Amino acid sequence: MKGHSLHWFVDLFKQVRTGDVKGSFDRSIKLAALVTVITLIVSLMAGLAFRRRFFGDTFVFYLMIGSLVAPGLVLGLGTGLLFQWVGISASWYTSALGAQLSWTLPFGVLVMFAVMSRFDSVWEEAARDLGATRWQTIRLVVIPVLAPGLVAVALFGFTLSYDEFARTLQTAGSLNTLPLEIWSMTLNVTSPSLYALGTVTTIVSFDHRRLYRRHRYHQQASRRARDNSLRSGMRAGAGDIELAGLCKSYDGITNVVDGVNLKIPDGAYCCFLGPSGCGKTTILRMIAGHEDPTAGEIVIGDENVAGLAPVERRTAMMFQSYALFPHLTVRDNIAFALRVRGQSKAERYKAVDLMMAKVRLTELADRLPANLSGGQQQRVALARAAITEPRVLLLDEPLSALDEQLRVQMRQELRRMQRELGITFIHVTHTQLEAIALADIVVVMEKGKIKQSGPARDVYAYPRDRYVAEFLGGQNVLSGKVEKVGEGHVVLSQPNRSGIQVGLCADTRVAVGDRIDLAVRRDDIELRRVDAGGLGDGATALPSRVVAIEYQGSFVKVMLDTLPDEDFVAYIPERIFFRDPFDVGDVLLATWSAGRARVLA
Repeated sequence: MKGHSLHWFVDLFKQVRTGDVKGSFDRSIKLAALVTVITLIVSLMAGLAFRRRFFGDTFVFYLMIGSLVAPGLVLGLGTGLLFQWVGISASWYTSALGAQLSWTLPFGVLVMFAVMSRFDSVWEEAARDLGATRWQTIRLVVIPVLAPGLVAVALFGFTLSYDEFARTLQTAGSLNTLPLEIWSMTLNVTSPSLYALGTVTTIVSFDHRRLYRRHRYHQQASRRARDNSLRSGMRAGAGDIELAGLCKSYDGITNVVDGVNLKIPDGAYCCFLGPSGCGKTTILRMIAGHEDPTAGEIVIGDENVAGLAPVERRTAMMFQSYALFPHLTVRDNIAFALRVRGQSKAERYKAVDLMMAKVRLTELADRLPANLSGGQQQRVALARAAITEPRVLLLDEPLSALDEQLRVQMRQELRRMQRELGITFIHVTHTQLEAIALADIVVVMEKGKIKQSGPARDVYAYPRDRYVAEFLGGQNVLSGKVEKVGEGHVVLSQPNRSGIQVGLCADTRVAVGDRIDLAVRRDDIELRRVDAGGLGDGATALPSRVVAIEYQGSFVKVMLDTLPDEDFVAYIPERIFFRDPFDVGDVLLATWSAGRARVLA
């Protein structure tokens, strides 16, 4: 045969010199479509279910993918016999469907598991925090984010079903699918018809690949810019908070938050400060409504909000990872809360443009989160939370992912936004400088309890106990037993030293025999050469050796061996230090004026 002709393609579907190609093609397409839908639904449900561990989950998982290791002919024969045993005749839409699902479902589950491993559950939490219902969360967040995986599962399901031969051979009954028809044609049909049929099959496969590429293109395409006007400022009010006897236990035995009592006035900037595991984030999540308290009350604006959803509390949370929806632009991320409330597109974009102007994001309106810097992502998260007009804005370590320079800039940005919005900010951090730089009220926590709360300067300058003094830094703590009490001073003894005279404020009450902790600010320490003299009345002087020196720019940090097994540090202004600089190993006197030491609780 020479030359070119299209009549072989016509013959395929007119059943001239060929088998039932048209019917088998139609059956294969219908069967593949049905298999795809079932595979897609079951794989998605399995992926969602397996995000949370449950008893026997490993066994169930391997049971679901176990059919991949079995030969196709064996599975097909087994499926056919099973359907025969229950009295269902072999057919392309019954037993063949069951046999093909034993092939497509495991692949679908494996693909969906891979996609789910990259799905951050905090996106769902953020959606609920912004007022989305469970269905809105699935429709607007879960499915769009999982869309590439869902498309991949659909393509796997359709292609595997459309091309399946071995499993279908034993189960299709008297009517062939396309692969079975091709196999039968090899026995009695001339080769050009087979070439034509192969071309049709290839076109179908390539068309599905092109569909996937189009999906990816449309998902990543930028949206049109829109010109919108600004709206008036926002002021929610009634953002005063009271925590009364607040407790949280996960095991019914140990309280991770233990009897917290605190009042935060409306419009304040409050920072919870403490090490990891102290309960500060748990308190934030209970205020937000993402955790339920075991005991106690959370009162916002004279209303006990325990048990209410986040949107009903009129709180908004800015998550540590920012939790920006990766499939939405900056504008649509900020507009999300207004969208789930049912506002029209024009109305919500008008409000969004005002908010973007406030946080200087207008030029970035059509970018996706992946194309933003860390500072820009933070401003988007802040704007998305603030546009809900909350009474209280909750920030979970919002600066932890930023470098030092950007962290300083964003501290100023947060403070500016808080003043402009005029609402209560509650900020969780483990960074001392961040807390005292931002907050009106600093709350220092340890092991689920509040150790001290109050204005930032009071907490820093007048720590209540040793833990607060050491955690906040900036303080040296000197411990000892009182040997003698004099006018304006006490004499302490330590295991390896005695006769340490320390000047105290006149109203300090201690008795001989008491064991006390004294705090002295590091910037109150002066360093003198041993032979320098010139100590004032009541000044304390402790012999010390320099163990390390760190230049900090405006001051020099000098570490001393003044206290055995404990840090003792002096902050010396740069100009004073370099008049007569010290070296590591120098023996000095660490001194401070009378009344600079404070007795801790």
